Amino acid sequence: MAGYPTPPPPYQIGGPGPYGQPPDYPRAWSALAIAAFVLALLGFLGCTAVLAIALGIAGIAVTRGGRRRGMGLAIASIPIALVTGTISVLAALLIYDMAVGLLRLPERVQPLFAAGDFGDGRIERFRDLASESLNAKVSDAQVEAWLQRVREKHGTVVKTDTPTQGNTAGAKDPAAILRIPAQFVNGAATIQLEMKPEQLLTDQEIDGIDVGGISLLAVAAESEKAGAAETEKPSGTEQPTKPPDNGSP
Repeated sequence: MAGYPTPPPPYQIGGPGPYGQPPDYPRAWSALAIAAFVLALLGFLGCTAVLAIALGIAGIAVTRGGRRRGMGLAIASIPIALVTGTISVLAALLIYDMAVGLLRLPERVQPLFAAGDFGDGRIERFRDLASESLNAKVSDAQVEAWLQRVREKHGTVVKTDTPTQGNTAGAKDPAAILRIPAQFVNGAATIQLEMKPEQLLTDQEIDGIDVGGISLLAVAAESEKAGAAETEKPSGTEQPTKPPDNGSP
């Protein structure tokens, strides 16, 4: 009809849009983008972070130009995977370092009970093994007295085995008790180490040690008690004081 603009031609879903617009149909989600995002969230597992980065890059290429939905997921998966992957690597290194330190504990403890003179540096070895708190509680003489008592009962050490987590009556934190099975000249005995939970993850320093029921802290307490009793003991019989001479017969 003259005087009226020509109406746009009708279009169908999937066909070309009006006035040259892009086709009007729902775009499918990119499976690569979705998989990349899911794997990025699971990046704490380690290898999934690497797969997430690779699939994220591929997902960006597939969704470029609006061909498929999910470009935001593909882009977000890359930094998320970097963060989760880094955390998983650091956690793995920490666990490895803790395991190596715990497995080396028998090598650090065994020289304390080896044959030889107590003045051959084993007191220094004990000081390196003990925590600052334990070093402040015991003297060199008390450590040597404890080592002597262990040797008198068990003899010198022959070999030690892999430490295991144990439990003892009265322990505040059973997870901080490690037991090292050991073979001494006079038979088998357990070397028990007391450690704080955080020390298991860091320097593996000990707060207490017991060998077959002979506790260092108990020996030190006995020594201090005996020393206190010796101090309180009178040095000798006091002579009666002679009254002053006032010159009277």
